[in-house]
Amino acid sequence: MDIRALLLFLLILTVFSTVIRIREKRSASSFMSEQLLYLRIRQSLVVIHKSLDELAQISRQRYSLPPGLGLLVNVEESTFENMQVFTLGDKRAKNLVFFLHGGAYVQQPTFAHWIFLERLIRMSGCRMMVPIYPKAPDHHVSEVLPSLLRLFTKQEGEQITLMGDSAGGGLALALAQSMDERIRSRLDHLILISPWLDIELTNPSIDFLQGQDPMLSKEELRLFGTAWRGNVEPTDWRVSPLFGSLANLPPIVLFVGTHELFLADARALRRKAKQEMAMLEYHEGKRMNHDYPLFPIPEARRVQSRIAAIIKGR
Repeated sequence: MDIRALLLFLLILTVFSTVIRIREKRSASSFMSEQLLYLRIRQSLVVIHKSLDELAQISRQRYSLPPGLGLLVNVEESTFENMQVFTLGDKRAKNLVFFLHGGAYVQQPTFAHWIFLERLIRMSGCRMMVPIYPKAPDHHVSEVLPSLLRLFTKQEGEQITLMGDSAGGGLALALAQSMDERIRSRLDHLILISPWLDIELTNPSIDFLQGQDPMLSKEELRLFGTAWRGNVEPTDWRVSPLFGSLANLPPIVLFVGTHELFLADARALRRKAKQEMAMLEYHEGKRMNHDYPLFPIPEARRVQSRIAAIIKGR
């Protein structure tokens, strides 16, 4: 490519980015990532949907970390009640993050989760504990939640942050709600990223939001949610923490995008926090997709900086 062609390409790229920023009021990379999600998921450019049976077969296998992650951060693996647990970062770090990953309660962590966590470790200097909790349909919340509570109770740290994304965000809130006052007093912050707060997605606004969301399917989520709750009622706080109490919880920090199904329930949680006088720091990413803080976009980096500051106690 000669210099004139290169300059022309850079000019076109600059103009495109400027037009997107003005028209969309977001970065060009976030716009392009959304278009790719529509092609990949909604238009089935790549077949990624698996049946519940197929997902169960994957979850029954031992989980392996992405190759090369150990070159970026120190990793230790342990087992707790037949559950794999990964601890990342310096074991001497005073601040601990107990992270519950998303995946609709049926899928294991993705590569994006580990890159996100590794970046937070570099930014905050924390230790990151990631339990690979058992998944539906073989396991249910009535079994898994108490096990996670027992694991959490064993942890020590000068400052402990409980964090989760998507289904893991809902599970993190339910875990905090399940704690007694003694255990809860050790928890400094609760960080929720695009949390799934109502297992049956009953808010009528969700039907409208479905048209905005390139990633999530209400029908598919309800199928997975039914498998996760087992015999637990759908309005039980263990699977729908939106209906549980926020009283005496640590400060909650919530991030959600306006282009995702979970927006309606995130706003409902904000109203509930005001009614119950709970501490909630609420961030709504305009035109952002589900789990956008995990994406390689400028909007995500700003969220990551805020999360790192919270972990460090700022």
